Amino acid sequence: MVRPRYAWIAVITVIVGLAVAGCGSSGGGATSKVTKGTGTLNGNGKKIVFFDLSKSFPFIAEQQKGAQEEAAKYGYKLQIIENTLDADQENGQIQQYLATGEKPAAFVWLPADPGSQVNPLRQMAQVAPVFQVDAQIQPFSDRYVTAYAGINGILKGSTNGEAALKIRAQDQKSGRKLHSPAGNLLYIATPKGFRLGELQDQGCNEATKAQPFKLLRKEYSGIGAQPGYDTASQLIPRYKGQGIDYIFATNVDTANGVVKALKENGLQPGKDVKVIAGNCAGDLSGVIDGEIANCGIESGAAQGKTAIDEIAQYFATGKILPGEKQLPASREAPPVKVEPPTRSTFTPYPETSGRGILNNCQLWGVDCVTAAGASH
Repeated sequence: MVRPRYAWIAVITVIVGLAVAGCGSSGGGATSKVTKGTGTLNGNGKKIVFFDLSKSFPFIAEQQKGAQEEAAKYGYKLQIIENTLDADQENGQIQQYLATGEKPAAFVWLPADPGSQVNPLRQMAQVAPVFQVDAQIQPFSDRYVTAYAGINGILKGSTNGEAALKIRAQDQKSGRKLHSPAGNLLYIATPKGFRLGELQDQGCNEATKAQPFKLLRKEYSGIGAQPGYDTASQLIPRYKGQGIDYIFATNVDTANGVVKALKENGLQPGKDVKVIAGNCAGDLSGVIDGEIANCGIESGAAQGKTAIDEIAQYFATGKILPGEKQLPASREAPPVKVEPPTRSTFTPYPETSGRGILNNCQLWGVDCVTAAGASH
């Protein structure tokens, strides 16, 4: 089963939603628990097993690099077992590993499809604490996950929504003539039922509810240049007569497909229609030349690093704090202390636009283009 979140990676090669385009649980806990901390972040050779996607995807390659560097820093041995976006394959890998009888200190788990993987998750949690990345903890898996590290879907959505409001305000200030006072918007959403997309919807709705766009249509779509092109090619002719001011797409790769469809329909992206992107994953040429108005930095390296930091802190203290913690979008990574990690620790999601993404931009010591799994 292919997980929609990463369809874009397969096309271009996460972990930015819009005026209609999410958050982890603070409860629960794993079956296997540590009862006493060591007092040190040093892992002393303990083993961590990471069930992850393939590093052939740039975002995942950065994620694994971040995790490997952090594990080495704290003296943990990290074994990564990759799958090709397939939940059945990942479930089989988990079963095969557990059948060996090995007992690592902890698991890191990126679910290919959380809804179909509760049983393997439960089995992992009986052996060692499970630290989940990427897809936020859901109610049905809450009791089996020790902690979460990764993007905050609501923050991601609200950042995208705020960026859209900023773009519209600049248009209004510059005298650009919109087809309605609020601006006519087509929203190309993530696949229906996709949890991260639902959380992004919530964040964007909250950010734009006081000054909403005029929504022409919200259309669920796959993620990537080809799905973006296919969806936009159907929507643009249908709504061109009403006047399209803005089109939102899940990420830059999807937005590149929208740009192609606009041109084929005689519309100039960046002028006739502003294309607003989510995260920066994809070919950034359109962002640099102004055909795509913006994008946000979702860092794989930050996600991998944070997961290992949570494990080191957990074994150092024997505790997990309830609630959520948002990490800063700083040039250098925040320090890691001997203190309990928070149940849901969210990696940063700064928004950028145009050439600014290439102009001395770093997130936690990593070039922003590299961090975002992007190309140019």
